[in-house]
Amino acid sequence: MVIIGARAYYMHSVLHDWPDKQCIPILENVKAAMKPGYSRLLINENIIPDVGAN
Repeated sequence: MVIIGARAYYMHSVLHDWPDKQCIPILENVKAAMKPGYSRLLINENIIPDVGAN
């Protein structure tokens, strides 16, 4: 459940588990709840390369 009009929305290690097609609706839901010019979306994800990662 998304809180409407919050100052900040923080997502930590959420999107990495989902394919791009499913990330889009997740982000659209947050966008719909955001107040233009006031709300900010903070995304904290670790990026691991496809090749050579252990």
